[in-house]
Amino acid sequence: MNFGVLEMDRWAVLERVRSGGLRQSEAAERLGLSVRQVRRLLVRTALVGMEGLLSRSRGGNRAMDPALKDHVLSLITTQYHDFGPTLAAEKLFSLHNIKISRETVRLWMKQAGLRAVRPRRVAAKVHQSRQPRPCFGELIQIDGSYHDWFEGRSDPCCLLVFIDDATSAIVFALFCEHETTLNYMAAVRAHLRQNGRPLAYYSDRHSIFLTTRNVDGYYEKTQFSRAMEALGIETVCAHSPQAKGRVERANKTLQDRLIKDMRLAKIDTQEAGNAFLQSWIIEHNQRFAKIPADPHNAHRPVVVDDQALEMILSIRETRKLSKNLEFSYNNQMYQIQNSQGRRLQHASITVCQTIDGDMIVSYKNQRLGYKIVPKKSTPMIASRKEAHLLLNQITTTNRSEEHTPELQSRQYLV
Repeated sequence: MNFGVLEMDRWAVLERVRSGGLRQSEAAERLGLSVRQVRRLLVRTALVGMEGLLSRSRGGNRAMDPALKDHVLSLITTQYHDFGPTLAAEKLFSLHNIKISRETVRLWMKQAGLRAVRPRRVAAKVHQSRQPRPCFGELIQIDGSYHDWFEGRSDPCCLLVFIDDATSAIVFALFCEHETTLNYMAAVRAHLRQNGRPLAYYSDRHSIFLTTRNVDGYYEKTQFSRAMEALGIETVCAHSPQAKGRVERANKTLQDRLIKDMRLAKIDTQEAGNAFLQSWIIEHNQRFAKIPADPHNAHRPVVVDDQALEMILSIRETRKLSKNLEFSYNNQMYQIQNSQGRRLQHASITVCQTIDGDMIVSYKNQRLGYKIVPKKSTPMIASRKEAHLLLNQITTTNRSEEHTPELQSRQYLV
């Protein structure tokens, strides 16, 4: 029988009581027990000796099997080494059918040195909490989170997250390369198709949502805010990350739980991640979403058709046509192909870059056809010593390819 320091100290004090060198009240004060407890220990140790000091619950029916503990720690070490106790306990039950409380897992991990005890952070500034909106769909918090979501299996990317303010439910999420206007518009389009139009989107003060360009005391609308205004959706910008704390906390949760679940599912691309998100969000909301104070759904139907929605959710810019009906866009020249001819000379047209990568040109809400104007090639300069080598390359190219306008118009200065 193994006796600890506590049992040894109690035995020494009780021996002094038996020998008459210490009173029971004095022994109780030294041991931090009551006089009645000291008397019970004296009776028990007189019957069974020093074993009477051991707790009767030690090694009882509720004791965990040491083999089970070793097996659980082996699984945690090999597969869930960076999991928290709560998530590790969930995976032990769902994937290995081992049901253990998270506190037991926490204790075992701490004893095995797998769980570092982190000091509790003290907030430098106190932010008063805001009551959530009562209805689902009144306010949707949106944010982008850059992270190594695939843990090196793919390039780091951004996750756009839409959180309902009333329920803390994830209404939509999308993996994309960068936090851009078109990617946000793609996420909005998916949200509109799934749920309808919310009353407002709540974002940070990123230039996608709020411009800093002051033109004669007037701040121009961004492409995103212009599109939301056309759809009848308010845009609200937070003054601090704490103001939109629900989506900020959701990002931390996703960077913990989602990353580990994608690791177990062997997800290693953005396309596979977006497909995995569909079922993962449903399961996540079933566990963590809250019931709104008001059961009314504040989402409204989308009153425009798909073609009009495509035009609204696009980057729109104005260009002025030249005398030859040409305009420049993204460092490329285009020419209008239209029967109206001179009527379009020097006219202002609208160029729309859609979510799907198409470019739509319109004049007074009528689409116009266009073609790409080839760039004028610059002369190639070669020295006398390089002239023969350059001409041989040109001859070989012309033999293997058909004559194109680009090759015919190229000039070579020797």
